[in-house]
Amino acid sequence: MKYYNVYFVNVYSDEALQGLNVATVLMPDKISKDKIKKIAKNLNQASLVFLTKLDSEIYEAYYYCYDEEVNFSSYATIGLFYTLADKGYIQALENGKKEIILHTKYGKVYVELNYINYEIDSVYIRFSVKQVDAKLNSEELIRAFNIDKSGLAGLSHIKAYKDNISSPSILIEFENKESLQGIVPNLEIIKEISNRENVNLINLVSITGENEIEQRSFKISNDIYEVYDLKASIYSFLFYLSKEGRINFDKEIRVNKDIVFSLSSLEDGTIRIGGKAHVYLSGVLSI
Repeated sequence: MKYYNVYFVNVYSDEALQGLNVATVLMPDKISKDKIKKIAKNLNQASLVFLTKLDSEIYEAYYYCYDEEVNFSSYATIGLFYTLADKGYIQALENGKKEIILHTKYGKVYVELNYINYEIDSVYIRFSVKQVDAKLNSEELIRAFNIDKSGLAGLSHIKAYKDNISSPSILIEFENKESLQGIVPNLEIIKEISNRENVNLINLVSITGENEIEQRSFKISNDIYEVYDLKASIYSFLFYLSKEGRINFDKEIRVNKDIVFSLSSLEDGTIRIGGKAHVYLSGVLSI
């Protein structure tokens, strides 16, 4: 029998039961993908990450949404490495920044651990954004969600686009919160879009104030259902808005009121995102 430490973390908050929830499983050695999927199915978490240490300050991670593997999750990564630092798996610095390399299905990710007085203060990560336009027209979107045309944020925003950070997804912007809350998904049309564009997540967003975002997310499988644990999966969208001057990267960004993080774009085409976390529960898997 082998034992694996498990931690539950709230990310983008330094208080328990706030922000985004992440479950982390620390693996002292590699285990089969089949066993990982069985663990994921039994833990039944919307955001779950498995970690193996490859070398000194080099790690490999696998990410799951329930029992489905996804490419990457930025907030799960922040929660994971906050846990490692908080629980002493990584040697602390008195003050300053320690850098870690993480290998993921999405690609290489750089992790920054920020210490104050030998305690972890915050975690930031850097990764590239790969973005492609989705082949959607305004009428298709309107029919897919039974959208009131007056609620869309101008013709330039009716066309959705895709990113591939966590899993292939489409993002659509609305003019106001009321229009966002009033949509009615049409399963048949959405599944047609999903199959054609090879996407399984649709994010609907609205800017409600300075650096304040309201978001709804819909997962597509055999059915379509709303999910509540993927609220921060809009980074490439925020990157797009920053180019138009509608999001200020010099200030914190707030999503759905209780999710707060910092985001910035770098000259090499990557983005940097980070925040605080809180480890609120731990346990041991006996397998």
